[in-house]
Amino acid sequence: MEIITGKKSKLAMSKSSRYRLKKKATNVAEKLLNINSKDINHEILQSTSHQVISNMDYCASVSYINISKDQQSENDILHDLLNSPDRNEYLNANFYSDYSDDEHINPHSSFTETPDIKLILALWSIRNNITHAALNDLLKCLKCFPPFSDLPIDSRTILKTPKTTVVKPISDGIYHYFGITQEVKCILYSNKNLFKEFLLVVGIDGLPLMSNPPSQLWPIFGYFSNIDFLKKSVFIIGAYYGTNKPKDCNEYLLDFVEELKHLYNEGIIFNNEKYTVKLDALIADSPAKSFVLNCKGHTGKNSCVKCLVEGVWLNHRIHFSDLDAELRSHEHFSACLYEDFHQGHTILTEVSYFDMISSVPYDYMHVILIGVVKKLLLFWTTAHHYHCLSSHTIKSLDENLIFLSQYIPDDFQRNPNSRNHPLKDVNRWKATELRQCILYTGLVLFQNKVQSDIYTHFLGLSVALRILLTENIEKQYYDYAKSLLRNFVTAFGDLYGLCYVSHNIHALIHITSDAEKYGSLEKISAFPFENFMQPIKKKVRSGVKPLQQIIRRYKEHRAYSISFSNSKKEPYGPIWVKCDNKNRPLVSGVGDSQYSGWRTPKFTIKLNKANCCVKLKNNLIMVIDNIATCLTSKKTIIIGRCFEKIENYFIHPCNSSLLGIYKVSKKGPLHSFSIDIIQEKLVCLPLDLTHESMVVIPFVHSV
Repeated sequence: MEIITGKKSKLAMSKSSRYRLKKKATNVAEKLLNINSKDINHEILQSTSHQVISNMDYCASVSYINISKDQQSENDILHDLLNSPDRNEYLNANFYSDYSDDEHINPHSSFTETPDIKLILALWSIRNNITHAALNDLLKCLKCFPPFSDLPIDSRTILKTPKTTVVKPISDGIYHYFGITQEVKCILYSNKNLFKEFLLVVGIDGLPLMSNPPSQLWPIFGYFSNIDFLKKSVFIIGAYYGTNKPKDCNEYLLDFVEELKHLYNEGIIFNNEKYTVKLDALIADSPAKSFVLNCKGHTGKNSCVKCLVEGVWLNHRIHFSDLDAELRSHEHFSACLYEDFHQGHTILTEVSYFDMISSVPYDYMHVILIGVVKKLLLFWTTAHHYHCLSSHTIKSLDENLIFLSQYIPDDFQRNPNSRNHPLKDVNRWKATELRQCILYTGLVLFQNKVQSDIYTHFLGLSVALRILLTENIEKQYYDYAKSLLRNFVTAFGDLYGLCYVSHNIHALIHITSDAEKYGSLEKISAFPFENFMQPIKKKVRSGVKPLQQIIRRYKEHRAYSISFSNSKKEPYGPIWVKCDNKNRPLVSGVGDSQYSGWRTPKFTIKLNKANCCVKLKNNLIMVIDNIATCLTSKKTIIIGRCFEKIENYFIHPCNSSLLGIYKVSKKGPLHSFSIDIIQEKLVCLPLDLTHESMVVIPFVHSV
């Protein structure tokens, strides 16, 4: 019998499209089975399924038979799994066993040609955070079809859910240690030509889980900074759950420190070669840092981790005005000689090679973005401060911010088009919004809107931060950034009041040394760990044993080598997106195929006003109007117009051209280049509604 199948559906279809496909499939089934759709029942399907379904590929052809609403929805899911564009990604996923340190499946081994429905269902369930109850129901429906009769009835079998979870009581909560060794072994199986020493960057922070009753999760995160991944691969090392943070930092860190010492001294033997793990940096905000170091918090007079500055009480606040205080030393810290600073011993000092001063850097996300930039914006928008802007100016800034949002590239994590935080609600701004403001939009937004001395002060911080986020720069740039930040701290007291020179403002004078040691502030940022927080919280499906839930979900993910953050890998090369310009320009010798976008490992080009500005390797700045194909060589060609007038956007505190920031205008005639000539993507912001002049700004943060 010839099976007539409908067109393959895409992963995301409109409701009307899904209805038409279901209706068409139902009519086909009626003709094939010679019955009416109203009379189709369970027994008929089972008796006729051998005639209709001859192999797995035909499952999609009957997936829309109108059996019942529940079975119909499950079959739609199966159809999407087998026919979606991500099908190859599901079938080619690498996996390894997470239950034994000695038994591993080689992740480079390939699957058989026949698709494994169990693997497909497991990966689909994990990626879409499907509950066990929903997957159990789907398995029960699928088992009605003879080709799927061997499927298990319990989702825990497919997902490889651990039967038991081991937690131990500490302080007023419970703790589970995931470990580092298994992550190292996974990397060793999946990669070649690795360094013999893994540099571990660790992040510690608290995460509120439940409000009633109140509870917190204190995870220990990590990633290896010298592994060449396009995106930092964060994993969980340990996690504490309780009503409050752990009382004893040494009890909390014990398992972590013991394994660190073992991995550094004994290492891991793989293919007759020894690999070691070294703790390179500890990233934490001020409260978490004072907890793990067992020292004074950021509100104390002796709270600076880097120097011996002593705060002064003024106007009900503690301020730090001394910029030249003596620096702390690792030896004195380990011996607990700072009586006004230490609150006890920390077990981290047992890691012999770890410098307790220089290896615990200030994180620019918490210190600069949340601690300094947000404070500046609050001063400008809060009515009780004498630098507050007028309501008319704030309204105008909000309108300009909304206008600029349509020029923000898609590379930014938080889409400005969906932002609902106006400037007057800056206290609710997230760190990504603050980063976008200080590095990009703020340069245009606040010019001629705030006083000149305030704008110059803001610009000095922006320039210094941009320098410290740039990799592989010369020492003279670090020295210049350090002088800019010292001037910023001094001027901050003069402009806003000495009492507001808080712990975070003082930390600016030390952050340059951290960037110089690690190569860039981006390498010691808390952003990778913060991005990992919400995926963890989403895995907690109820208030019953949340830590055990996280353990099981994490084991399920790692059993199939899926990142817990559930990020999807996009293919590189041409992409098809909506393009407003239907008649795109062409030049001689160039024609079809034409594309509306192009994705590379570092950036994505799209033919819209937010994602089409690039800098070429010949230093030209170009707005791309079309992406086409050379008719002779078949190479991909970009067609666009280059700016003919390029000048400095600002000259104080330095020429903006030193940072790659330019004011551009006057587009020239059409030019065409090979797409390989693109050096980097730029943020291109208009200076006015006429779009005659634009400001182009290079990316300096990981997107």
